[in-house]
Amino acid sequence: MLASTIAAILVIWFVLSTLNQIDPISTRLAPYDPLGLLPRWTFFAPHPGIYDYHLLYRECESVATPLGTPAMLEAAKHLVGPWEQLPDICPGSSRFMLWNPQRRVTKTITDIVAGLTMLRLAHPKLGDNVQYTSYYWLLLHLIQRPSRRDGQRQFALVQSHGFPPERQSSLFFISNFHLVGVGR
Repeated sequence: MLASTIAAILVIWFVLSTLNQIDPISTRLAPYDPLGLLPRWTFFAPHPGIYDYHLLYRECESVATPLGTPAMLEAAKHLVGPWEQLPDICPGSSRFMLWNPQRRVTKTITDIVAGLTMLRLAHPKLGDNVQYTSYYWLLLHLIQRPSRRDGQRQFALVQSHGFPPERQSSLFFISNFHLVGVGR
């Protein structure tokens, strides 16, 4: 008896969830769903996600070398390594269609980009003060995690659109250098 009651509830919930995807019906169902138990998916409208965001970082092996200005960076460019994408953010595998714990990190980056975009629109003269926001600190935390040695790191968010080989990329945001390492 209990199993058939649960099955009936799940069937009703499935049917109502399916109907909730249709605009006129979802408007009528809304007053009866104050807890938001009926999902509403809008993958394709009104503003679908058409960009991918990549969190990159580069390292400077020196802790003592200041890299605060472009002139300082130019003088120490032999100490600064190449840009690398944060490892294991979005590894490719068919098993991730069912279980993808790294999706949370990717979603976090997407949410941070949305927050930074709203912040830029609300405060166009924010400039370097962006480093005092929670969005900046979350990105800094993400790039500090894989650090195994002392040094400095700079991170960047790159926005890409399309598929290889026509993929187009642009710089969305670049940080200052920050001390990272085992003892930090």
